[in-house]
Amino acid sequence: MIDDLNSHASVYFNNFSPYSESQLQTSETGSRLRRNRIEHKRKIWNHRRRRKECPTARKGQHMMLCPSRNQRNYDICISAEQLCDNVENCPEGEDEDLKSCMFYKATKHQLKHIYNALLLLTETTVGDSERKEL
Repeated sequence: MIDDLNSHASVYFNNFSPYSESQLQTSETGSRLRRNRIEHKRKIWNHRRRRKECPTARKGQHMMLCPSRNQRNYDICISAEQLCDNVENCPEGEDEDLKSCMFYKATKHQLKHIYNALLLLTETTVGDSERKEL
């Protein structure tokens, strides 16, 4: 009985509708397209362009870009001091990855030795040339 009422109601209202059946289908498709367009605009609005690099901090510190973004889709930049300091500063904790930190700390240690060796070498070279000039 309910099915009969539904079919009679649809026939009754469709007969008095100012639109034909094809126009109704087209309007449904149009509304679906409008909905998709609105959703697409939201996706574009929520999408943020990825930074190429971080700006320099006020103190002149070099900042590094975290591989992941935060919940609001913003890029996060951290300083060199925040890298491998046992505090997760990047949204997914990439700055505290054990393998990366081991490589980073070893490289940093080796670079300090190279830097000190170069300083000693330049000091002795410059010191010898100054003595020769006198």
